[in-house]
This record gives sequence, structure tokens and C-alpha cells, in this order.
Amino acid sequence: MMNKTVCLFLIIFLIFLFNNIILLHNNLLRKEPDLGLDEHLYNFVNVNLTAYLKQTKIEFILKTPFYVYEDLIFPDAIIRNEKGKGISYEEYFENPNNRKHSDDYWFMRFALNHPMRVKDPDKAKLFYVPSLMNVIALCHLNRYLNYTYCVNDKCNYQLFDVIDKYLSNSEWFQRNNGVDHIIVVSHYGFNTQWKIDTETNNESTQFAINFGKDFSNIFNCNKVVFENTSQHKIVNQKRVNFPSMYVGRLCKVPKNMKKKHRFIFLGSFKNSERQNIRNWLVSSEVKKIRKKLQNRKANKRLDLFGNNIKFCPFIAYGKYGFHVKGDTFGSGRVIDLLLNGVIPIFTEKEQYDILPYWIPFKSLSYFVPIHSESLFLNSIKEILENEKKYKKIYRASLEFQELFDYETGVPFDMYMYHFAKHIAKKIK
Repeated sequence: MMNKTVCLFLIIFLIFLFNNIILLHNNLLRKEPDLGLDEHLYNFVNVNLTAYLKQTKIEFILKTPFYVYEDLIFPDAIIRNEKGKGISYEEYFENPNNRKHSDDYWFMRFALNHPMRVKDPDKAKLFYVPSLMNVIALCHLNRYLNYTYCVNDKCNYQLFDVIDKYLSNSEWFQRNNGVDHIIVVSHYGFNTQWKIDTETNNESTQFAINFGKDFSNIFNCNKVVFENTSQHKIVNQKRVNFPSMYVGRLCKVPKNMKKKHRFIFLGSFKNSERQNIRNWLVSSEVKKIRKKLQNRKANKRLDLFGNNIKFCPFIAYGKYGFHVKGDTFGSGRVIDLLLNGVIPIFTEKEQYDILPYWIPFKSLSYFVPIHSESLFLNSIKEILENEKKYKKIYRASLEFQELFDYETGVPFDMYMYHFAKHIAKKIK
């Protein structure tokens, strides 16, 4: 009798838990794209992180028929390097700075073979524009790279005009003025909000403003954008816009490998925030924490910081990785860390706002304030003393790695699913 009672209790509890997770997802879907989760919902996710991520993977799959403008793939396009030699997309993306903005390429790849793709536009509810806008922007802006992207006699910026005119001649685009059209424009060139004033960033700002003015049809598409969706001059606020998640790099290292370093930061120390973190971590206060929580003989180089450290395999050797603003609040670092089993430490609240709202990044990371040494060190101490929380996030990041890996196609489905949900509301 007791066993039956226990089993019944467990069944009721599991049903309750499942229903709460479904409710959480429904609450999430009812929110506007730029709001994300409320604090009490985050608390629920923190307790049920694995169950929530599992539900995310199951539920956020595109089930809406969509049409791809095949002509705008530009199959005859040629990328030429600084020596004038034609190179493949794979060679182009070998450069890490090119790869992190390659979501336009991975969207195109998975759109072509997706089961919900239809060849008849009359049967489509969504329309995807597969042009590689990020590639075009980089070739136009990056004079140091000196690449060109050409289709017949049109190159770089001229291709935006080709795309815009194509849309103006599309009866399906004109039917709703682009309300049901989706395009990826998430290169840093499409940005006007910079934390650092440089010649390159000013050029990007002017490029983005000109782009918004010159190509009204592209402007009227729904977009995956660079970080901040509220840039009125370059992002149409009447459309659905989601921030890019960046494309990360996954190192081939054994899963559950032994971590060699506590904190890592692979990057330059060009601003005071990054310099402070490095300096504070070697302070006498942190040395006390080290002695208490770490065996110094087993780990002579406790933390790993630097700009000229080989990305693979060293990024995977850290337990925690700092995410510190540079020219903007965001970077590809968050996804790089999660893909390689390193738990991100955010350092600005705004960094959460420029990531896709349907993934609980707050529950997959830590936050430390960096504008006060004492607050910073207290937060670090709390992180190091809670090994249970670390293990929970670490295991979840490994188990649901594909949520962050564009090469699996899962991010494509998640983005398109949410586009479909929000666009449907606008068309009704």
C-alpha cells in the first residue's frame, strides 16, 4: 500500500512539474521579444534548468511553411581574397572574426533543406531572404581584409541594391510590404551604438544609417540583427527583430575533461574594466580564497588571461570565463564559452538584453559587478563556494550544447519558430 502511495505521489509531482514547465514556456511566448523572463520565472528555471532546456529543444521547432527566394542565394557569387584569388565559403569562415557573424550562412544552409520549406510561394506563410548580408557588409567595410563579394558585374554594396530591387518586384513581398519576410543582417557593420569612439566604429555607424535609408524594402523585413534591436534609424520597429546569438567555435576535446584553470579570459585588456578584473584576481583577498578552495600544487597557473593564447584547446581548460564589454556590450565570447563547457560570467546587466530572450542565459551563467572591487571579490567568493550550482550549469551546457551550435540547425529552428509566432500576430 505504501509503495502505491509513493508511486501515486511521484506521478502527481511529475505531472505538476511538467505542467509548470509548459506554463513557463507559454508565459515566455506571450512576452514581447525584448523583455525576456520575469524574475520569478527565472527562479523557476534555475531550479528546473535541465527540464526547461529539454522543453525548449522539443517545443521550439519550426512548423510553419516558408518559401526561400533561391535567386537571392546568388549561386554564381565569388569571394576573392586580398590577392584576388577566389575562395570558398568554408575558407572565408576560417577567419574567426568572419565566422562569428556567419549566422546568415547557416540560416541559408538549413533553410534549403528544412522539411517546412515549400517550393510554391502561394503555400508559404513566411518568406526567407537567403542573401549573405553579413558577408557583403564585411567585404564592403573591412578595408584591411580587402575581400570582394561579386555577382557578375555587381560587387559589395551594389548587391544590396540588387536585393532591394528584387524585393520591390516580388508580388509576395508587396502583398504585405515585407511583414512576413525574414532576413539576417547581424554583422557589426549594421550597428550605431558603440561604447568606444573610433574611426572604424564611426564608419560602421554611417554605413548602417545609409543602408537603412537606401534600401527601404530590406528595411521592411523582419530581422536577426546585431545585438541591440531598438536602433530606430536602422531597425524597423514595426517588424519583429531578434538579436543575433553569434556563431561560436567548438574545440575537439574530451567531454568532462579535467579543468586546468579556474577563470579564463582570452582577449585584449584594452579597457579599464578588463584590467581591473585581472588585477583584482591577484589581490591578497583572492589569494585567501585560493588557499581555502584550491590545491595550488595541483594547479600552478590558477587563471588564464591573455590575447595571444591559442583558442583551441585552451578555452576548454577553464571552469569560468569572463564576458566583459569591448566596443559594444556583446561578443561571440558567450557562445564560445558555453560550447566548450565553460560557464560565462557576465559583467553588465545590458549583456543579457542583447541575446535571444527564449534561452535562459541568466540561468546558464553568473553575474558579477565590476565597478567596485569589494563587490566583485564578494561575488567571486560566492561563485567559488557554490560547487553544486557550477556542476548543474556545467552539465546542462554540455547536455544541450546543440542549442548554441549553429551547425546543428537547432538555432535556425528556434529563431524561425519565434519569428512565425510573432509575425502571425502582426498579420491577423
